Amino acid sequence: MGANTALIIGSDKDYCYVVKEFLESKGLITNLILDYNQGVDKLFNENPDITVLEIISAQKISSHVLGKIKNSDEIDLIYKFDEPDIEFIEQRKSVFLLEDTNQLNTLLAFLNSYFIVDQTLNKVTSTDKLAISDLSIYPLPIIISHIYANKLSGLLSINSNIKLKIYCEDGIPIYVEGGSLETALGRMLIKSGRIKDVKDYEKALDIASEKRQKLGEVLVSMELISSHELNDLLQRQVSEKLVRGFGLTNGTFSFDDNNSHLDNIIGYKTDYPHVIFEGLLNHFDINLIEELFIIGQKARKISLDKSINDNLDSLGLAPKYLKIAQQIITNTNTNSLIDDNKLDRNDTLTVLFFLYIMNLLKVATDPYSNIKKVFSSFNSSNNLNKSKDDESEEIDEIIDLEEEVPELVNNIENIDVKKDTEFIHETKDTLDNISKKELELEIESVAAVNESKVLPFKDQAKSNLSSDFESLSDTNSDLEGYNNIAEKELIQNFNLFHDDLEEKDYYELLGANRDSSPQEIKDLFYKLVKKYHPDIIAKIDSELREKADRVFSLITTAYQTLSDEEKKVIYDASDELKSLKSEAQILYKAENEYNEGLALLKQKKYIEAEKKFKNAQKINPEKAFYNTIISWTKFLNDKENEENIKECIGIIEDSIYKEPKNPDNYYYLGSIHKYMEDLRKAEINFSKAVEHDPDYIEAKRELRIIKNRKTERKNAKNLKTEKRFWSSLFKK
Repeated sequence: MGANTALIIGSDKDYCYVVKEFLESKGLITNLILDYNQGVDKLFNENPDITVLEIISAQKISSHVLGKIKNSDEIDLIYKFDEPDIEFIEQRKSVFLLEDTNQLNTLLAFLNSYFIVDQTLNKVTSTDKLAISDLSIYPLPIIISHIYANKLSGLLSINSNIKLKIYCEDGIPIYVEGGSLETALGRMLIKSGRIKDVKDYEKALDIASEKRQKLGEVLVSMELISSHELNDLLQRQVSEKLVRGFGLTNGTFSFDDNNSHLDNIIGYKTDYPHVIFEGLLNHFDINLIEELFIIGQKARKISLDKSINDNLDSLGLAPKYLKIAQQIITNTNTNSLIDDNKLDRNDTLTVLFFLYIMNLLKVATDPYSNIKKVFSSFNSSNNLNKSKDDESEEIDEIIDLEEEVPELVNNIENIDVKKDTEFIHETKDTLDNISKKELELEIESVAAVNESKVLPFKDQAKSNLSSDFESLSDTNSDLEGYNNIAEKELIQNFNLFHDDLEEKDYYELLGANRDSSPQEIKDLFYKLVKKYHPDIIAKIDSELREKADRVFSLITTAYQTLSDEEKKVIYDASDELKSLKSEAQILYKAENEYNEGLALLKQKKYIEAEKKFKNAQKINPEKAFYNTIISWTKFLNDKENEENIKECIGIIEDSIYKEPKNPDNYYYLGSIHKYMEDLRKAEINFSKAVEHDPDYIEAKRELRIIKNRKTERKNAKNLKTEKRFWSSLFKK
């Protein structure tokens, strides 16, 4: 059934406009009337191919008007959109009744399946389209199994009560977009305890939305999570999204084998068998599994792949499930396996289905064998039927997030997932709303590198080795311990790249220039990530993890800046960019050495502290105070040497001449004079320190001490004078 024109009648603007935009995106000429009387008159007077009647606010439509529609012989009123065998009555106007908000997704999925309009407005039969897109006919595990068996690469799109985009490479899902509230990144961080306050999550999401950044990038910049922790969490998130997807039983799917979808996807290497089995255990309906193996009272015959013995151990099954799998190998009589009192029936069916999904077991008269034709149909009609990116985005805007897949009970490492009941009701509602916002905005996080997209090091050696490195000596002391020459080259190049970080601006870091296009910048960034990602470097040499994290952080910042037009303009605007950057780096290095020196000074390790202060002075000779702290350290290390003390005083006085407003110079000079019992000079210098910094507590304390000493001296002097007076008087 095809369609050229559409009529929408209703009173709720939001829902009506969603339907209108969707139908217009399919090429239909759409008329929206927000008045029931006028709309119904138009319905009877004209002949639209599709009519949607929205009565979510039922009180706004009169019973008379509704009765006129329901009782009319001209109208075929359709209430349910999720039944696979809807029949349309010829010569009647098809009117779809939208009564509830929860029906919106189902209606749109239905329209997307049944009313496909191509460039020439040729009709596609509903039965053909239904057969190649219905999840109730081909569940997600069956679809993934076909992709896995045939090592397909491309984009699998799932349109259901939640939406998923599953990117597959050589048959393996490597990245998943979309999902339920429970798989929202911020929510996972809240539940794991990594983010303590829901407000931090909300703030990060607001920033991401305002600045058009990925949520993960913002979380890292807010120091709520490190880049490495983020990548680990994202990898678990991909697995969990896929596992939860097994609970989807209604909706449609499509597969686009265009490999360009993978060009900029940096995926995750998941434990594929573990993810599949977790999905079957926790989310897949056992009745659907039973239907595959049992017809009526009789079980289908099964046969095993020859490689099952070799592959069984690699599946990672828990002991009780492994025992069932071993029983299956020794006994392929399905009836006796399922009825075996020693084996749990549901567990046995699940293991049978798992082996089937992993293509290690075949079923006689397989009801899912037609899926080959399904994928052939997708491939042969890409230009007509495939889901375009812009269409997918429109669907994204209207996905109803109220229906959630049941809570997953999982064994994912390093994440202690709390139950929602631990949140007070108000907090949970807030968290739900924020998670919905995150999913609706489809903010993608910084992705970890997909090892399957990186050439094995042995292959890199063949394709990328330079002639210089081909002559590398295996006895090179800096590179000993690596497995092959390719690893040596990678590590040496990485170290060179790391050592030059401070000397490069963002363009130099990425290997770009100021005229590079956004796509070129993106490509250069991904190239560096695939080459120097922390997981790759640490896999070869775990001691380089910290360096690799720093490299990853800097190139990510460079990419975020240069790929955002506004940030790039600001970055390019400064003519003194390089000098300012260099100066900041120098100050940072010098301050690091200075702070390390202070720590040693507190431990009274004067010689080591002096070395650190001298390093700071060498890095930043313009800062005279470093000479002061060096002199102070020398003084503390040798207080009895008068020549040393005089030299220290002279150097600090020179620092004061160069930096007359630095209160620290006065404080340390005053401290030396105090030690020398020259309270007058000490008081002058401490007063100068307070003059330049009224909150200089240490200097104020020294002034009080000097004042007390002077008072004590004065009192002692007066007492001495008084004693002399009385002594002289008595002598007379």
